[in-house]
Amino acid sequence: MADRLDSDNRLLRFILEAIQSASPGVVVDNDSTLSSDSTTEAPSVAAVRERIEGHSVLPYSAMSISISLIEEPYRTLTLTGDAAFTSTDHGAARSVTVLIIGDSVSSALSFPVEWTFVGGAAPSSLDANKDAVLTITSFGPDITDVRAAYAAEP
Repeated sequence: MADRLDSDNRLLRFILEAIQSASPGVVVDNDSTLSSDSTTEAPSVAAVRERIEGHSVLPYSAMSISISLIEEPYRTLTLTGDAAFTSTDHGAARSVTVLIIGDSVSSALSFPVEWTFVGGAAPSSLDANKDAVLTITSFGPDITDVRAAYAAEP
C-alpha cells in the first residue's frame, strides 16, 4: 500500500509540474498548493492536458523494457527489480523521456551498447527508493544514432 501511495504522490507531483509549466505564473508550493501572481490566470484544462497527454506508463516484464520512439514522449516506469532497456522505431528527431521510479532495493540497469551516453558512462544501477530521468533521442534510423542522458536523485 505504501509503495502505491508513493507512486501516486510522484504522479501527482508530475501533474502539478505540468500545471506549472502550462502557466508559468502559477506556483506549486512544497505542500502541493497552487497559487498565482496577480497577473496570471489559472491554467486551462486544455493547457494542462497538452502537457500531460503524452505521458504513459511503460510495461515492465521480466527485466526487459522496450522503448518505442514513436509513441508518447513522456513515460513512467516503476521498477520491481533489475532492468534491461532496449529501443525501437529509431528515426531522426525522435525523443522519449522516462521517469524511472526506483524499487525498495537497488536495481541493476543495462542499456544497449550502441547508445551513446552524453555526460558520462551508462549507469549500471539505481539506488533503492531513488528516482531517475532517462532521455533518449534518435538522430537517425539506426540504434547507433541514439544519444542518451541520465540523471538520478543523489
